[in-house]
Amino acid sequence: MTEGRGTPAPYDPPRQLVTGQLYRWVRNPMYVAIVIVLLGESVAFQSLTLLVYAGVVWLACHLFVVL
Repeated sequence: MTEGRGTPAPYDPPRQLVTGQLYRWVRNPMYVAIVIVLLGESVAFQSLTLLVYAGVVWLACHLFVVL
């Protein structure tokens, strides 16, 4: 049985609170992964622009979840 009985997508949210696997540590693992990848790319390419972009993406994800 799938925990939560739904998808991570906003159009079909889980019907129960999911507290297993990655969700045990963080509420939005997809958003965290996107920001970590962008931070890694900014370090790999030594790009301040990518670092700023990672900050903008983090802020957008945060505001989306909070609001």
